[in-house]
Amino acid sequence: MTISLTTYRTPTTNRLDSLLDSLFDPLFASATTPIKRTFSTNTHVSNESDKYIISVAAPGLDKEDFSITVTDGVLSVSVEKTVTEFETSPFTKTWTLPDGATVEGLKADYKQGILRVTVPKPEDVVPKTTTIEVG
Repeated sequence: MTISLTTYRTPTTNRLDSLLDSLFDPLFASATTPIKRTFSTNTHVSNESDKYIISVAAPGLDKEDFSITVTDGVLSVSVEKTVTEFETSPFTKTWTLPDGATVEGLKADYKQGILRVTVPKPEDVVPKTTTIEVG
């Protein structure tokens, strides 16, 4: 059985009553309602001279827990497993790959609770110029 306390405010409730309610309502709410914590995965993208390194902090997981895919130039990292001791919940993070990036050069490793995905930078494409002589 769940008991819930709610505050009923009549149209005649004055400002002092509202102030007092706003101070004490959270105390009663936390005692009667379980608090659901939200989990946010920390990510960081490093820009190096020849590559990008995407780091995802995900402690308590195994490398088999990650699903890394590329679809239409979008890199996705997903985890479906829930680990309660580190408050990890399922998540999906996505990044758009730079134009010209290929999936052949992508690498991923997972050490000490951090997944690192290495994305090589594409080579600069220099347009080829052809001179045509007028005859």
